[in-house]
Amino acid sequence: VVSSWSGLRPATPSGLPLIGRLPDTTNAWIASGHFRSGLQFSPPTAVIMRELLTGVTPSTNIAAFAVPEREASLQHSENLLGTLSQRVCS
Repeated sequence: VVSSWSGLRPATPSGLPLIGRLPDTTNAWIASGHFRSGLQFSPPTAVIMRELLTGVTPSTNIAAFAVPEREASLQHSENLLGTLSQRVCS
């Protein structure tokens, strides 16, 4: 193999993207986990993120996309990175 490429499509266990401020932070935000719908959902996600970052109440109810505490935990992040590494390397 001379070269290879992989376009990873991050997904969450719930299947819903994570959009919003990370718990216990004031300046860390996320908009990820759109999986196969990233291209379709990028424009509305950009609008929502602009609203959040500028202090405007989002025009869409984003409660379903909030970052749960368990998603933000370091242990979960380490497990997720380990899983991703196994998938990429195997």
